[in-house]
Amino acid sequence: MANSRRWHCTNLPNALHYFSFQVLGSTVFTTSVHTKKGQTSLKIMLEDEAVLKIFLDPRPDSDALYHHYGVHLKNCVCLQLAEIAVRRQPRPTLHGYVNGGRKIILAYGELDVREREEYADIEEKGKQLLFPDQGGSYGNLTRRPLDPVAAQYSALATSYLMPVYVNLEKQLTEPGKKWVMEESRKRVEECLLP
Repeated sequence: MANSRRWHCTNLPNALHYFSFQVLGSTVFTTSVHTKKGQTSLKIMLEDEAVLKIFLDPRPDSDALYHHYGVHLKNCVCLQLAEIAVRRQPRPTLHGYVNGGRKIILAYGELDVREREEYADIEEKGKQLLFPDQGGSYGNLTRRPLDPVAAQYSALATSYLMPVYVNLEKQLTEPGKKWVMEESRKRVEECLLP
């Protein structure tokens, strides 16, 4: 069995609980959620400065959450920026091109051979289901019940965010960590503009 500290894509439809904006609309943010510390809501968690939120790139989510639902993300880390910071540490003058999620996950997500094959398989099936230029339709994301392939594809990148974050964070110096958090905050804030 592969590393048990991460969700496995093949188990996601059974193991992952997701919120459906299609069904709940804006009430998804105010619906009470039971936690070990008591009642809370998704909006409270997303805006809580004490809770770290990990994104490959928080801008699209920040834009949608703020302009559609009035949710202002706080305390987010952008893994694209963390990966740039790790590459820049030995050469601070290096111009930082931005790697995509797939490249970052494969480089820092500690996927074994089977997980890499599974990742590629789900990515291919997801593109064929969801992208019109590959024979799919964006509408497959809004149909309920959600197609298991769509759920797996949607959860694919997020399944590996924690191990990627842990690996990048271990490699960052304190000034690097500070830079990543400040630039991540700026990425979120720029999405609050009209």
